[in-house]
Amino acid sequence: MTGQREMLSDAAEESAFEEDVETEQRIEPFISPVIGAIGSLLVGVGFVVVWKPSLVGTSTEYLAVYAISVVAIIAGIWYSYRRTFASVSESTPPTVEARSTTSVPGSTFDRLLRGPFPSQGDRIKARRRVSKRLRQATIDVLDSTSTDRDASSIEAALSAGTWTDDPMAGDFFAEEATERTLRDRIENVRLGRPNLFVLSVERVVGELADRYLPDRATDWYNSPETSANTRRRSTFGTVRSTGRWRGLGAIALLAIGLGAGLGKPGLLLVAGPLLLVVGYAAMDVEPPQSITIERTVEPTDPDPGERVQVRVDVHNDSGRWVPDLRIVDGVPAGMTVADGSPRHGTVLRPGASTWFEYSVQAERGTHTFESAYTITRNLSGSIERTFRTATEGDRAITYRLQPDFEATFPLRQQASSHVGRVLTDVGGSGLEFHSVREYRSGDPLSRIDWNRAAQGQGLATLQFREERSATVVLLLDTRAAAYVAPDEEAPSAVDRTVQAAADVFRALLNSDDRVGMAALSPRGCWLPPGAGHVHWARAEALFAKDPAFSTQPPTQAFHPHVRLPKLRKRLPSDAQIVMFSPLCDDESSSIARQLQAHGYPMTVISPDPTSDGTVGQTVGRIERKLRLSTLRKADARVVDWQPAERLALAFDRAQRRWSR
Repeated sequence: MTGQREMLSDAAEESAFEEDVETEQRIEPFISPVIGAIGSLLVGVGFVVVWKPSLVGTSTEYLAVYAISVVAIIAGIWYSYRRTFASVSESTPPTVEARSTTSVPGSTFDRLLRGPFPSQGDRIKARRRVSKRLRQATIDVLDSTSTDRDASSIEAALSAGTWTDDPMAGDFFAEEATERTLRDRIENVRLGRPNLFVLSVERVVGELADRYLPDRATDWYNSPETSANTRRRSTFGTVRSTGRWRGLGAIALLAIGLGAGLGKPGLLLVAGPLLLVVGYAAMDVEPPQSITIERTVEPTDPDPGERVQVRVDVHNDSGRWVPDLRIVDGVPAGMTVADGSPRHGTVLRPGASTWFEYSVQAERGTHTFESAYTITRNLSGSIERTFRTATEGDRAITYRLQPDFEATFPLRQQASSHVGRVLTDVGGSGLEFHSVREYRSGDPLSRIDWNRAAQGQGLATLQFREERSATVVLLLDTRAAAYVAPDEEAPSAVDRTVQAAADVFRALLNSDDRVGMAALSPRGCWLPPGAGHVHWARAEALFAKDPAFSTQPPTQAFHPHVRLPKLRKRLPSDAQIVMFSPLCDDESSSIARQLQAHGYPMTVISPDPTSDGTVGQTVGRIERKLRLSTLRKADARVVDWQPAERLALAFDRAQRRWSR
């Protein structure tokens, strides 16, 4: 849910910004003509004064000139202020070269810790959330690392501040905190962290990391962290004034006001050419919108990691010159521009065409191009039109899956009645010796113990462990919270999950097991267990094109109390579950425990998306490791799959911990 809340917050912020822009656009058309009319009137008065200076001699007319001078100066100052504190308002095309669809575990914690906060009330709420989350993590770590402590003793240690030797970390949860010494305050200033709350949180997290993450690779403790979350905003689908000549208009108005007030005809003459330029910009026509764009993609079904060449052809259908045309192609989120640029700027005469090329690449999934972002401006640059142009031609790229055909997967003992490779505790036909029983009429001659018969002990039949096929359901966690990665450049946990699930699916089919799959996602996906080449073709199509396995996170919320009962009704009674999840929230581990409690043997393959570069990221890594420990205690098999590790090696390492 963290990723979904962040997306909703971004959408609200963008909506508020667009409302501000629309307000400015509603005000601007009314202000500009008024100022233009005043300026034109003042220029006319100035020329009259220059032509007939005797008109200024009468007191009434002289006062009128002074009044006009004051109005011009005020208008010039207002325009100068607008130009100084509000730069030219031109739309900024979005960044499409590498748009990440993932978040980093712990980033929300970092924002709650450091802000910025709109108000003091928001700061207090954020600190309460940080304290509550950190207290729970501390209790879980102490409970996991201490064998002689129960819940009451842990709470007492936290309240007394005796759970750690660090006095600042101990005081964070203590009911009576010790007074800060001058040395602590000097150290706080030296580290560049004037906020004692932030320093205390860092001390607590550092203590937890020393206890629970002894192999952490990053030392952030003495490195003041500065993070800036800036977004370049842009609006599309509008016609707006850029304010490009606002500064020149301010100079002209000030010249008119000073010239009329001080009786300097030269200033009035200087303002004339300036107002001609400003007047032309004000009367310049709106730029055209009739632009045709066609996209060609080659190939549309590449192999994982293969580069795809994109050609964009642009044609001017408006019958007018387009003096300033800027286009940004709608590169799908999750794809990276490998060569060239999806941006293009040009001038197009009526009926003319142009083109540009670039290449993109990704690892998996279906990627759909968006409509191109288009910006056109008139010759003076005073008016711009921003819109999305419907693009003809290719719109989607689907990367083919390449599963590892030699991969193997260790299954649990629960099996079906079909013959396969899972060794059972039932005696019968097979390869591994199980027991000896008395001969029964109809037993195969090949299974009679002839050595025992030769010794005169009668006929007996050899029993071997039966090998039966397993019924396996792969459960892929593709909720919004699963689209996480150690950094924004790394593949998300869902990307790793889909590729690994394809490998496991194919390996189980090759071992004559029956395999199905389902998705923990609001978009939903279900494939009943089956076998054979046709079944693999269905699964391959789902992995590549089903919306549940999209490269972009879902925007809808996942409701486990609705989805899980439906899933349990579909699961065969003899099925075992292989769940793929990064386990970065409590909901995922709760789902795994519930299914395990309902009698489905559970194996969890968890791609690790955490890092320890910041305080929040370290907290996220600690919480994930605690969830892995909780699942192991619930008798679930857990494979902690590291980012730079092959899945087969992760299986081998995990099997050493499995009791059965």
